[in-house]
Amino acid sequence: MSVTIGVNGFGRIGRQLVRAALECPTVTIAAINDPFLDTDAIAYGLKYDTTAGRFSGVVEVKSKGLLAVDGRAIRTFHQSDPSLIPWAELNVSVVVDCSGVFTTAERAAAHMGGGAPRVLIAGASADAPIIIMGCNEDTFKASATQVVSASSCTAVALAPFLQLLHTTYGVTECAFTAIQSATSGHRMVDGAVAGQRDPRAGRGAADNITPMPNLAPRQLQRILPWTTGRVFGTSIRVPTSNVSLLDITVQLENAVSKVALDQLIISQTREGSRLHGVLGYSDEPLVSSDYLLDAHAGVYDSLASMALVPPPTSQDQASGLLSQSATNATNTQQLPARHFKVFLWYNNERGYAKRLLDIASRMAAAGH
Repeated sequence: MSVTIGVNGFGRIGRQLVRAALECPTVTIAAINDPFLDTDAIAYGLKYDTTAGRFSGVVEVKSKGLLAVDGRAIRTFHQSDPSLIPWAELNVSVVVDCSGVFTTAERAAAHMGGGAPRVLIAGASADAPIIIMGCNEDTFKASATQVVSASSCTAVALAPFLQLLHTTYGVTECAFTAIQSATSGHRMVDGAVAGQRDPRAGRGAADNITPMPNLAPRQLQRILPWTTGRVFGTSIRVPTSNVSLLDITVQLENAVSKVALDQLIISQTREGSRLHGVLGYSDEPLVSSDYLLDAHAGVYDSLASMALVPPPTSQDQASGLLSQSATNATNTQQLPARHFKVFLWYNNERGYAKRLLDIASRMAAAGH
């Protein structure tokens, strides 16, 4: 089903959202609002991007307040008050708020003053219902919910993977570290950051590896109650401009070999599966820059991931605890294990933007 989207906020996520939408034939971008950018600045931000590269299409400023992108008209507005944006006049189905300002259900609902029927918050929210693709997207009810949060990029990558593990093997405990690229909110050099309790948030992004708190566990608890008391996490900010990595240590209720775990992931990435396009699989020796254009929520790195299985000892063999076939196994990754170290890549810009489009399309379809 086709969806007409309005974008509020043209920062990192807003720009990647528009680019992703322009590649999708079922999505129309009706308007972009940013109170800090005029039409020329919006056009420039769409054309040129240090991380994502130069836009391949044709971007023209037709007049003040009007862009043409590959011949398609996109209105531009510069309102700080969302209720003043004429979303209804543009037949917008869903407003995706990428501003980072209107993050509560009440504040995001201000878009409805301009006639927006539904609003998707591109970020974590303290109170808006959370929808994560590959996890709970089937729970959206248009009649009951007009404002939805897409949660954080870390939660979007982690939730489908953990839910798959839990429904298949059971998850007893999980601890993760999100190794995250710097964002536009980080300073290049040291300086105070208003509203941040941790002074490390103000340290220069270009020269530091910076430990920071991570709110993804709290987000997960709201949609996956079983994670309460079982899933814990933190973050480390590193001097890269895009693509992040989840370093996950997980304990399962039921033992499984690394080979079998790989096969499970592969089966879920095939076309027709629920996680197709959401979860990816790689057995190639890739690094972060190889995922700059990746559109998955997360990509399982088979080469880096491992089962935490100690090699069998002579005492184990003598006591008969291991079968002969297990004793002769040359690769411990073929042995059943309950503890795993897993690495999951995620593109915190383009991959997240694609999930926003998925959710917006589902919201629009539910409203008809």
